[in-house]
Amino acid sequence: MYLYGPSNEEFGWRGYALDKLLVKYGFLKGSLVLGFIWGIWHVPWLFYSTQWQSQAFAVSPLWFVAFILQCMVSSLVISIGHILSGRNYFTAATLHGIGNASLGLVYTVVSLSGSNLAQLVIILLGSLIVIVILGVFGKRFNARVNQEIQKIILNKEKFGMTEVYRDQ
Repeated sequence: MYLYGPSNEEFGWRGYALDKLLVKYGFLKGSLVLGFIWGIWHVPWLFYSTQWQSQAFAVSPLWFVAFILQCMVSSLVISIGHILSGRNYFTAATLHGIGNASLGLVYTVVSLSGSNLAQLVIILLGSLIVIVILGVFGKRFNARVNQEIQKIILNKEKFGMTEVYRDQ
């Protein structure tokens, strides 16, 4: 499960895209934009009948809207861990894997029978994690985000990546 999605997706999501989005939009907006893109990324799975995304969509087409919201909340959680670990890829991939496993567990406990309850449970749990972490450690976390953004900007200047990063 770890090798199937989280380990390869996080190279792009947190290993590449988040840096650019942090510099351009800051933590909250950058993470939410990334989560939206991540949700849309899964559209092709809707066309493969053996994939759980296709099966969930068949039960409730509104499921995909809930799925995109879940990706956005999960992006915040994973991005928090990624920032707190000094932008460590393995932390992001591990949190992504834990999220996937948790989603599977919730789907086994909460039936899909015509509702989006399982997805809403994941959205609420993720939102609670984000609210608690940012509520308790908000100022310290913002300082850490700013520190990481400065490292990204320094690396941009050091390695001449101005074509990738747009000046604000």
